[in-house]
Amino acid sequence: MSVITLTTDLGHKDYYLAKLKGYLISQQHQVQLIDICHTIDTHDIAKAAYFVKSSYQAFQAGTIHLINVYPEYAGESRLIMCKVDEMYFIAPDNGVLSLVFPDLISDNVKTINPNHPGETMFQTYAHVCSCIHNDLLDECTSPCESFVERLTVQPVMSNHEIRGTIIHIDKMENVVTNISRDIFEKYRQGRNYEIYFKHNDPITSISETYADVPVGEVLCMFNDSDMLEIAINMGKASSLHGLYLNETIQINFI
Repeated sequence: MSVITLTTDLGHKDYYLAKLKGYLISQQHQVQLIDICHTIDTHDIAKAAYFVKSSYQAFQAGTIHLINVYPEYAGESRLIMCKVDEMYFIAPDNGVLSLVFPDLISDNVKTINPNHPGETMFQTYAHVCSCIHNDLLDECTSPCESFVERLTVQPVMSNHEIRGTIIHIDKMENVVTNISRDIFEKYRQGRNYEIYFKHNDPITSISETYADVPVGEVLCMFNDSDMLEIAINMGKASSLHGLYLNETIQINFI
């Protein structure tokens, strides 16, 4: 049975998602469709990339990850795909795959060819997934000479500090930054630290769980994607501390 994950900005208020799933099922009767997220903000390829990057490693080899966000970038609707960690990633050529895999090169990318003239994008998705399932990928793809590449917002690092950016607010209003555990430990070098945001007193320790602090207290921890997160035990860090997307936090090493 094929496994296909879906990450889209189609939402749940229209018929589009059902139509996409209908095409996928009609091409492969033995398929399991897994919804990663369908409420990505329209055109927000950075959020889509974060969700896919944070979740894809939980799936088995052979899984197909379909990303349908901002499909008509620059007036075009070309689809591309790559194979990483024995999984397939299919997306519009709008830069999203380069955000998931910053080291991606053209040799590892293929252009997806429509099955017939006038085929809709949803039909093309279904056809290429069927080709992957039946080991016929060469019939629906061609070499890709170039693809759109994007850069994510990176932390600014020095020997004494890291300045990061808020990249996501989750449903519980936990605040996720672009500071990874690897970056933090690399620049920390065993030193003490102070984490500053807005006008709050600095956080001087990293928690392992939300329950490490009393209910209502603020904390910092690395989430299951190993990204630094600001949270409140049983509370809403974003609204209570006025923390929103693209704002800056700072870590000082002492």
